[in-house]
Amino acid sequence: MATRLLAEGHDVVAANEDPHLARLDDRSLLQHAASDERVLITCNVRDFPAIVRERGEEMREHAGCIILVRVDHSEFGIILRSLSRIFENLPTQEAWHNLCRFVSRSEV
Repeated sequence: MATRLLAEGHDVVAANEDPHLARLDDRSLLQHAASDERVLITCNVRDFPAIVRERGEEMREHAGCIILVRVDHSEFGIILRSLSRIFENLPTQEAWHNLCRFVSRSEV
């Protein structure tokens, strides 16, 4: 998916394609994305809502988070179309500052 997003001009990295990132736990991954000023995109609806909420309660900032709900990893086309629409509506990194956006199956 990261390759397709890069081809569309999005500045992305994929945790599962980078050995260093693949070893990070979820909290560290969100911190790494924040340090790099990148929006984190995940299907991990079990853990990330709490992690983002905790971070806010601790007054620690992040660069944005998109949580895909009931979307299968293999549905690249659906995911890419949905992400393209989202990034068209929020095109600047500043717009994503501390924003957590859920994208459900019904929206894609």
